[in-house]
Amino acid sequence: MNWHIPRNSHLTNMKDQIFLTSLRIGLVAFIVVALINLINYRPVSNIISPLLGAGFMFFLHQWYPTEKSKRIRLLFLCFLCLVYLPAAWLTSPGSYSAMSFYAVLMLFLCFIVIQETWEYIFPALFTVLMIILLHLEPQHPEQYYFYSDPYLRAFDLSINFVVVSITLFALIFVLNRSFNDEHQRIYQYSITDPLTNLFNRRYLHHFLTRLMEDSRFPDITYSLLLMDLDHFKKVNDIYGHPEGDQVLKEFATVLEKSSRRNDVVVRFGGDEFLLLLMDTDEPGISVVEERILELFQPICDRYPDIPLSVSFGRATCSSGSVDEVIKIADDILYQSKDTSRKNGVSRSVE
Repeated sequence: MNWHIPRNSHLTNMKDQIFLTSLRIGLVAFIVVALINLINYRPVSNIISPLLGAGFMFFLHQWYPTEKSKRIRLLFLCFLCLVYLPAAWLTSPGSYSAMSFYAVLMLFLCFIVIQETWEYIFPALFTVLMIILLHLEPQHPEQYYFYSDPYLRAFDLSINFVVVSITLFALIFVLNRSFNDEHQRIYQYSITDPLTNLFNRRYLHHFLTRLMEDSRFPDITYSLLLMDLDHFKKVNDIYGHPEGDQVLKEFATVLEKSSRRNDVVVRFGGDEFLLLLMDTDEPGISVVEERILELFQPICDRYPDIPLSVSFGRATCSSGSVDEVIKIADDILYQSKDTSRKNGVSRSVE
């Protein structure tokens, strides 16, 4: 049995949601079409066929949670391409009616619900079938019902064009929102540390790049407060990694409580953390350090056999490239590890 999670599983889940929404929109559209045909005194077959389509959409939607999505999706594609299209076309005035509008809509639906490459055979079959139906019209005109009043046809086409346009707008809106939400979710995942929910180094790099390129802050000065948990490895060795993870999460909470809303809290890597402090002088940084030590002390007290503590390193920056600033942060962390416990290392970048 293969226990690996597919790399594109998140995209599959997103497309499943798009498919469910498409079923709901299709259900409403079929009902509206049936009502329009009823109001326009169209033949009974033109009223029954969209109602059957609505019923099938409802059936698939209700069946979806209890069945594999692939099977439901294939039923949907087969119904649109091989059942509803020819049935609705042959019982309507064909291209003389609004069926051409709905054919484009159905083809669009086929494309947006496809998840596997081989499923593109359905839009291909749909296209071939459309060409066949169009060529049948002049050869068998008796198969099609024609409008007796040209004004009735104009009214019918106008109403159905509006319905198709609204349906397409709704589908495109859902697609756009789904992909935007997915993009935002992936971006948040890429800049967030999964253990502590703090920002990671990637976000720090992104934030500093935008800060330096922002013309509104030409003379911006900010401070980097680097922290390293001394003897943290002993927590993992003695109490296990779950306990060590808990210490990291609690220290992350300490940093969030010790920072302001405009500050940036980053897990720099392993047991290393960083605070980016905006417009903070040396005395202000010292106040932040004391607050961190005060809040972290109860955590240290839980491990009397381990000299758990925090080393600090400082850097004040007003210029330089992002890579230079990150390099300084790395250097300060290295220096802070070599200092005695709770002694700070300070450095300025002009």
